[in-house]
Amino acid sequence: MINYELESIAHAADERSLKMLREHQAEVAHFNEVPVDWSNIDRYRQIEAAGALRLMVARENDELIGYAVFIVAPAKQRAGKVAQCDLVYVRPDKRFGRVGVNMLKAMLERLAAEGVTIVRGMSSTRVDTGPLWRWLGFELTGMIYERTLKGHPNA
Repeated sequence: MINYELESIAHAADERSLKMLREHQAEVAHFNEVPVDWSNIDRYRQIEAAGALRLMVARENDELIGYAVFIVAPAKQRAGKVAQCDLVYVRPDKRFGRVGVNMLKAMLERLAAEGVTIVRGMSSTRVDTGPLWRWLGFELTGMIYERTLKGHPNA
């Protein structure tokens, strides 16, 4: 049976979950010349301590098989709060059925219950999750462009 629950970073961040984060990064990340430091989970702990991080996990028999991380903040131009998707991942061997859909629906219910009025999803150009977001009722409202900067020690 698969369970979907909000968890704290402290509970979820173990060696197996950090391995999953590295696999996630290898699958979707751009700019691999700028290394991702998953060992510095303290950044997420700080965001969580400030009350802004929401981590929904999918577990099958207590084993982590997926996660969705959102950052919640007051909306700048509108009433209420906005939640921005930071990470969404389901292990490749569990990408069948409705694991991702159910995990995100559980997150959306929790966000609505706490007064979030706008939720922003995201999709990598390497792994297009746009169909999932649209199936959940999201609309494409913009695009994000990124680049590395010269002078960065790892660029």
